[in-house]
This record gives sequence, structure tokens and C-alpha cells, in this order.
Amino acid sequence: MGFTSRKKRCEEPKDPFNILLNNFYTVLMSEAWFFLESVGLEPFLGFLHVPSNRRPALAADLMEEFRQPVVDRVAFSLADDVTDMVENGRLTSEGRANAMKAYEEGMKTQLPSGGGGTR
Repeated sequence: MGFTSRKKRCEEPKDPFNILLNNFYTVLMSEAWFFLESVGLEPFLGFLHVPSNRRPALAADLMEEFRQPVVDRVAFSLADDVTDMVENGRLTSEGRANAMKAYEEGMKTQLPSGGGGTR
């Protein structure tokens, strides 16, 4: 896959796995932003991330909870196929369709609650 470390979109990653992660994180950010605004919260005033006019900090805070259990897990499930999904530094249309189908299935997964359970 050529994956050696995490590279953000602004770093223009060349490896397919980072390209896939960046696409998933973009979708997750837009969904978090949408849901925050739909319930009347200000997406730019965050707690974990520094408030900024350039990035919705509260949306970034919210998406942190879904990175590992949804996005990263789905990305790893596609790791064997990801090199066929990318062409010229972007997901192909078929690759994007397959990735989004897997992402939607991942979002349907019920996450365990953190309260009071035994481990």
C-alpha cells in the first residue's frame, strides 16, 4: 500500500490508504457538522480542538469518537482492495462507491457504551 505514516489531505498523500482515510474523514466531518447545526449547536466552538474560523472545532471534537470504531475499522477492512480503488491520487468512481457503501455499513454498527459495563 505504500503506507508509512498518516498524511493529511494538505500534505498531499500519495499512498492509497491515506487517500482512503482522508476521504472518510471528510465525509465524517461533514456529517458531524450537519448534525451539530441541525440541533442548534455552533460547530466552530470546540472543547478539544482550538476554535477557529477555518475549521469547525466542535465538529472535529464530535468526529473523534467515530474515527477508530467506524472510519479506521472500515478503512482496514478495505486495505486489501484499496490499491485498486485509487488512480492518480484519487479514489476512482467505483472505488468511491465501494468505499461509501462500506462506510455506511460501518456507521450502522452499534458502538458499545462506555458506562458501567464489565470488561
